[in-house]
Amino acid sequence: MAKSRDKLYFLYKTSVQNKYIAHQLTEYLDCIVKNGYWNFDLEDKDKVLRIISDYDVRPLVENLLINKMNLMCIELHYLPNETI
Repeated sequence: MAKSRDKLYFLYKTSVQNKYIAHQLTEYLDCIVKNGYWNFDLEDKDKVLRIISDYDVRPLVENLLINKMNLMCIELHYLPNETI
């Protein structure tokens, strides 16, 4: 998690392999993130889920991906030299 100007940034390595599975998560992630933003980078080897939110969404996102959808979900951390 990184923080910048009252926004929280989260990165997750996932096992989401295609747009179909990502699309199945759309309604749930929209409800969790609300006024924030999220997307999957399915071209990245880690199938990264990026989230920008006003609050800590980690428990909800991890519950959705791991417990409800049976997907891998590992939080990644920004490196000090990365731009948010």
